[in-house]
Amino acid sequence: MNKIIILTLFFMLTHCTTTKKQSKVHTDVGLWVGKVQMTNKTTGQKKWANVNWASDSSQSRLRVDVSAILDVPVATFLVNSEGAHLWLHMEKKYFHSMESRKLFKHLTKLSIDPKIFYSMLGQPEAPNENWACSTEPALLKCASQKNQTQYSVAFSETDRRLINIDRGSKSLRLRLSRSKVQLEDRFFQALSKSQYKTIEI
Repeated sequence: MNKIIILTLFFMLTHCTTTKKQSKVHTDVGLWVGKVQMTNKTTGQKKWANVNWASDSSQSRLRVDVSAILDVPVATFLVNSEGAHLWLHMEKKYFHSMESRKLFKHLTKLSIDPKIFYSMLGQPEAPNENWACSTEPALLKCASQKNQTQYSVAFSETDRRLINIDRGSKSLRLRLSRSKVQLEDRFFQALSKSQYKTIEI
């Protein structure tokens, strides 16, 4: 009997320890893949695309690769130590600016700071004092009068996000799943500009 009790206690302790090791911390870092839908609410026009989103808030860098059907490259948006970069592959144009908001607007038609995605993909919370937020179970809703923007983030699972952003007549809907946690530096290296027209903003 004593042996059975000891074995039972040992199993319970082992199970508890294992459960703690498996718990995950909310972080944006990783490669997120999924789809994006951009909507013009005035005309009702909708566009869909595939997206690979590499995020690393610890070093203030991110990269977004957008592709159309059959994985045809459409655009690459990059923020690193050298500023913000945008390659429009079909137009063969390369944009550079020290203000990431300006280039992100070229990509999404929304004038927002892409840095707010660090909190959306990590631990969803108000990105700064300009946002008023409310939290429900696994759902964050934020609004900014200054930016005239509202967004929501559903985060019931650590490695999945459903993000909705509305600003004026434009809306953006992202459905992302994390496919990779560790990122190499190559993810944030600039692409070649030799075949592209360079535009400074």
